[in-house]
Amino acid sequence: MIQLAPISESCYSQLKDNYFAVAVNGLKESSEVDESVLAEFVEQQLTTILEQSRQDKNTFFHSIVLKGVGTPVGSLWYRLHPDTYFSDMALIGWLGIDSQYRRRGLAKAT
Repeated sequence: MIQLAPISESCYSQLKDNYFAVAVNGLKESSEVDESVLAEFVEQQLTTILEQSRQDKNTFFHSIVLKGVGTPVGSLWYRLHPDTYFSDMALIGWLGIDSQYRRRGLAKAT
């Protein structure tokens, strides 16, 4: 079973690295631009977005951990809608489970 916990700096760093890799790979498949140029672009954009998000009171970062043990198995980044009419909505920026914990039924067991 899993639960959310405050994100540690190491988990935040891993979230950033994983998000970076996914973004570069996705852009690489749909672009003829050199991978190093794409990587530089993604790094600049991602750094700006994450820094701004960490300052936003409606944006949250969490570690996904094994319940009772506290072992990090993934990370979550989401933003709540600022309009109270949409207060039950969230935009998920990242939801990632580390590869060694995938396909174990952790989400189903929660």
